[in-house]
Amino acid sequence: MKHEPNFPYAIALPDAPLAMPKQQLERHNSVLATLRRKFASLSWF
Repeated sequence: MKHEPNFPYAIALPDAPLAMPKQQLERHNSVLATLRRKFASLSWF
C-alpha cells in the first residue's frame, strides 16, 4: 500500500516517531540510557 499524504491512520498512530518533537525524543532516549546504565552497574554485584 502506498502512503498517501492524506492517509488517515498515519496521524492516529501513537508510536509514530515523527509525531514527537525531537527534544522529547532525545529526553526519552536519555532516560532509557540512564536506566540501562543503572541496571548494568547493579548487575555487577
